[in-house]
Amino acid sequence: MATLREVRNNKAIRREHKPVMVSALELIGNRVIGVSGEVIGKVKNIYLSKTGLNVSGILVDKGSFAPELFLDTTYLKELRDGAIYLNISPVTELKGVKVFDVNGKLVGKVKNIEQMGNTNEIAHMVIDTGVLKKNLVAKGHHVAHVGKNVHLNIPRNECPRYEED
Repeated sequence: MATLREVRNNKAIRREHKPVMVSALELIGNRVIGVSGEVIGKVKNIYLSKTGLNVSGILVDKGSFAPELFLDTTYLKELRDGAIYLNISPVTELKGVKVFDVNGKLVGKVKNIEQMGNTNEIAHMVIDTGVLKKNLVAKGHHVAHVGKNVHLNIPRNECPRYEED
């Protein structure tokens, strides 16, 4: 399927067809670009719904030691310049972001995030509270809002200490 567009070149008009579809094979290996312009990874696979045969999402390869990440179509903004651009950042990009409790007090910074399987949902996050202090843990359901910062729906003293294995 293609659309017809007119191209002006030296006062002459020529018509050319611009494709509006792309094959899944062409997308495999393309870069996935986050909201801030950072490369999240590369497209490893594309998933279709069984019922409507519509794209359900993409599987992102984040590199050798990072877990793969499934992003459904709500995360996908556009395809251009040989890359897929996102309109929502993956939770894995929250490392280093400040965390505030329900009272607006600084808890610390995100040190590590565990996802629920290969989804973009937070199972729990480890919060670095500073030098000589124990790290804390916040479960995914304790996250009230994620934006420039992470806001919890509980006070800091309800976050358990993180016990390393």
